[in-house]
Amino acid sequence: MAHALLGHKPLALSPGMQKRDWVYIADVVEAYKTVLKRGRFGGEIYNVGSGKSITLRQLGKELCNAIGAGCSPAPLQF
Repeated sequence: MAHALLGHKPLALSPGMQKRDWVYIADVVEAYKTVLKRGRFGGEIYNVGSGKSITLRQLGKELCNAIGAGCSPAPLQF
């Protein structure tokens, strides 16, 4: 999305209602370190996230605002 917006190209999105939980890589590294300190592993599953998800459409809108593109992500026309 950022690449398209910086190139002044329209965003080609689906309706964009899929939600994603974005997390900083430093937080993921800290989660790995915490698990590794335990020293034993038995096939557990760990989910790392911020606990706050946003839609891809909202991400597109926030990117538009952040770079001052003055655009609005529109869904693809099928």
